Amino acid sequence: MKKLKIAFFTWEYPPCIVGGLGTYSRDITKIFAEMGHKVDVFTLNPMRKGREECEYCERKHICELPVHEFYGDVEIHRPLIFDATSPLECISEELKRWGNAKSLFADIFTFNMLAASKFVNKLIFYRDFDIASVHEWLCAGAGMIIKDNTSLPVVFHVHSTEELRSNLSGMIKALEHKFAEKSDGIITVSYAMKDHLISIGYPEEKIHVVWNGINPKEVDPKKVKKKDVEKWRETHRISEERVVLFIGRLTGIKGVENLVRAFALVVERFPQTKLVIIGKGDEESKITKLVKELGIEDRVSLCFEFLPRKDVLANYKLADTCVFPSFAEPFGIVCLEAMAMEKPVVVASQGIVGFREQVINEGEEKCGVYINQFDINDIARGICEILENPEQAKEMGKKARKRVLENFTIKHTAKRTLEIYRSIIEGARK
Repeated sequence: MKKLKIAFFTWEYPPCIVGGLGTYSRDITKIFAEMGHKVDVFTLNPMRKGREECEYCERKHICELPVHEFYGDVEIHRPLIFDATSPLECISEELKRWGNAKSLFADIFTFNMLAASKFVNKLIFYRDFDIASVHEWLCAGAGMIIKDNTSLPVVFHVHSTEELRSNLSGMIKALEHKFAEKSDGIITVSYAMKDHLISIGYPEEKIHVVWNGINPKEVDPKKVKKKDVEKWRETHRISEERVVLFIGRLTGIKGVENLVRAFALVVERFPQTKLVIIGKGDEESKITKLVKELGIEDRVSLCFEFLPRKDVLANYKLADTCVFPSFAEPFGIVCLEAMAMEKPVVVASQGIVGFREQVINEGEEKCGVYINQFDINDIARGICEILENPEQAKEMGKKARKRVLENFTIKHTAKRTLEIYRSIIEGARK
């Protein structure tokens, strides 16, 4: 079967990682390349004149990334951006209301124009690309330009929507809906998301579902070093306590405030328990204040930073259970990682959440507990269900990893994605 040449547009790519999209982009492009396909990644270069540090990267120093390099067999293009805030403010009344965030939109706009220009005006003429794979609204501008200026089929990967992010920007919603109309196909991450997209007017006949996946060889409890776990045990000041872990972005939609309030109820029943929260976001000060107000500072460890991969895995290993109480979650790669690390999970089950498709809540294959993420008593109930039976919890963790191996590896994701790409390419030829 013919190997594909894929142009892959993503805002996040290592080392510039903000959330799950960066991890997904790294893993899926690596697998594509290992399968023999040619992948060109177009992604953010955070450096521009006047910027003193990288605002987007997990690194803690100035990012000096090359405009062109290879990550294994994956070719990476990072056009240098520039400050376009002033002219954009003249064009958009909404952007004036974005405050400090308007520089982010300007960076996104600039990246899209430069990436699309390099692709349309240069690369496409001497490389026989088969498809453009465009991820999130962050790259929708480039996707639309490619669609308007070439005959190449374009697929829109929808990992979330503006409606779910709760920002309700008219510009972003318009970008998402327009690109959905123009694209040759849409791939989203869960059946919950497919239903959501249909409900807000996306063309049902274009929508395909492909679950996200992870590399279980990397996320493996057997490969975590004991010294790394012990380092974090000391950092969190854990002796004999049971550990409840949350890892993720600290934004309102992730439900961390409800988790903290629920944990205050958990420690009444299980006083020798500690909540570990790891992540960055605009809820940091709010969470810190709430922990103090509830009087549980000695029961909570807060780590507001991006951690190296080995430290993330060490914290999973340290945990007794992982809790993800998002108000809305299209999929949730962190849940897969916890499951692959043999941890029983406590997950949101109400509304638009992909967790229900990952986690089995009952029967012989039970590997986690569903909760109503809007009810702090029910969150507490779910955590306590895990804590009250440690042996059963261990069995659930083993079944969790088994489920990941059978259904949610990055190879599963890549194979299904390529099948859809081929069908879209074939459809575009007719």
